[in-house]
Amino acid sequence: INSLGDGDTFTETLTVQTKDGTTHQLTSTIHGTNDQPVIDATSAVTAIEGGHTAHKGQITTTDVDTGDSATYTAITPTTGQHVPGFTLNADGSYEFDATDAGYDHLALGKTEQVSVSVTVTDGAGATDQKDLIITITGTNDRPTVVSSLAQHIHSIDEDTTQHFSAKDFGFIDKDHGDQLDHITITALPDAFKGQFEYDGHPITIPLDVLTADISKLTFVPAQDYNGGVQFGFTVNDGHTDSFPKIGNFEIIPVDDISTVSGTDTLSMTEGSAANTHAD
Repeated sequence: INSLGDGDTFTETLTVQTKDGTTHQLTSTIHGTNDQPVIDATSAVTAIEGGHTAHKGQITTTDVDTGDSATYTAITPTTGQHVPGFTLNADGSYEFDATDAGYDHLALGKTEQVSVSVTVTDGAGATDQKDLIITITGTNDRPTVVSSLAQHIHSIDEDTTQHFSAKDFGFIDKDHGDQLDHITITALPDAFKGQFEYDGHPITIPLDVLTADISKLTFVPAQDYNGGVQFGFTVNDGHTDSFPKIGNFEIIPVDDISTVSGTDTLSMTEGSAANTHAD
C-alpha cells in the first residue's frame, strides 16, 4: 500500500458471508499520498589537491512510491554557493575535480574539509537532504616569480655595485604559508660585463643562497661598462624550484670626471714684455 504514489488509487473488493448464508460485497478504495524520498547513506570522499583523476560517485535515494522521480541539487551549506570542483547531475551521479583553483592555497600535507549539501526532490515536491563530506589533502605548488629583475625594469649607475635583497627575486607561492627558502643563481652574465660575488668572492654556478644571506650577493660591473646584464635564477619554497627565470638589469652610463695631464711652463726675460710658452 505504501507504494501508492500521490493521486494513485487501489481498490479491493471482499465477499462477506453472514451466518445465514447471505453474501455481500465489501469494496474499499485507498487513495495514495506522496511519501518523502530518503537519501541513502553517503560515503565520505577523499581527494588529493591537483590529482588528475576526478573522483566519481553516485547518490541514491529510496522512495516507497512506485515510479516516483528523483532530482538532485547541491550547494555549500554555509554559503549556499556552488562547491568548487564539484558537479552533481540531476540523476545523482557526481564528480569531484581536485585540480580546481579553489584548492591551490593548500600547502603540502594540509587538509580542508568541504561539506556538500545534497537535496533530492521527488515528482510531488517532497525533499530530503544529506551532507556529502569531501576531504582534500594539499600538495606542493611550484613557486613563481614576479619581479623587476624578471621584467627588465631594474637599473643601476655605471661603476656602481648592485646589492640584492629577497624582494628583488619576486617570490610568489599559491600555497598558504609557504615562504622563500633560497634562490639559485643558474647562469652568469658575460665576463666583460662584470662578475657576481658572494660575501666578497667571485661565485661559481649553480649557487644556492639562503633567504637570510641574499644581502651578501652582489654584482660588480666591469669598469666603465654600461648596457644590459642578464643572468639566470630560480626561487625555491623549501620543496620545489620555480621554473628558470632570466634576471635583467641595465647599467646606465654616467659622465666621467675630466682629468688634466701634462705640465705647463711659463718663462719671462727681465725688462721685457711678458711672454708665455706652454709645453
